[in-house]
Amino acid sequence: MVGGLVAFLTFAVWRFPLGLHNTLWGLLAGGVVFLVLAYGTAPLPYQQQARFHGLLAEAIAGARPPAPPREAPATPGLQPQPGGAGP
Repeated sequence: MVGGLVAFLTFAVWRFPLGLHNTLWGLLAGGVVFLVLAYGTAPLPYQQQARFHGLLAEAIAGARPPAPPREAPATPGLQPQPGGAGP
């Protein structure tokens, strides 16, 4: 919203200040607002983030997010041989 408002103002009220196109002014204003909000607010607690991501995955895929990967079972053919000899 801020970028659109600034782009409109630099087109209708102040015509291309400093010779920059109004779209560039809108992008710069939007970027400043983004940085202020991104670095000026505290992150959500991990539990709330995990709950949101679970709900988002359900809405997109229709299922719960996949479980974290487990250790793969050892393959018998790749086990080290007694005495240090290879297979």
